[in-house]
Amino acid sequence: EKECHTFTSDNICIINFRGGEYRNVPQFFLSPTYWSNAIAVMRAKNPNFKFVVITDDVWTAKAFFPNFEVHHFSIGEDYSIIKNARYAILSNSSFPYFATLTSDTLEYIVAPKYWARHNTSDGYWSLGYNIFRNHHYLDRDGNLFDYDTCMQESEEYRRNNPDLFLS
Repeated sequence: EKECHTFTSDNICIINFRGGEYRNVPQFFLSPTYWSNAIAVMRAKNPNFKFVVITDDVWTAKAFFPNFEVHHFSIGEDYSIIKNARYAILSNSSFPYFATLTSDTLEYIVAPKYWARHNTSDGYWSLGYNIFRNHHYLDRDGNLFDYDTCMQESEEYRRNNPDLFLS
């Protein structure tokens, strides 16, 4: 009943911004640099993109994205908007993670490299199962990485740091 295709378009990129309790957790709260780099990646794909922000924290999102539409409708509608997007920039939250897993419309996704350890990782993925073939992962320097590269790096990290992992 919350299915929403209002923002499903080749010229709209959905940004899922996680604020809320993440604002007070520096290792999780994504920096303005992550967002500006991700927007630059999307603008290189389509300079005419309209960016629409879907968030749990409208007030903070408006401060980060003063020139974009910012919305929080309901959990169901927000989920549906992300799921039905064609282009998306994700936060490091489980909310967009599940929406992208159930999508059959997403064509290009930018997500933070190392997911929940984007801000602090030395090569470690906090959740190795968050590496997907259809995602493009943006590091702290604005470089993009694909699935194969991230998987290779993750496996190498595990090999080089066996004491950090359970057998």
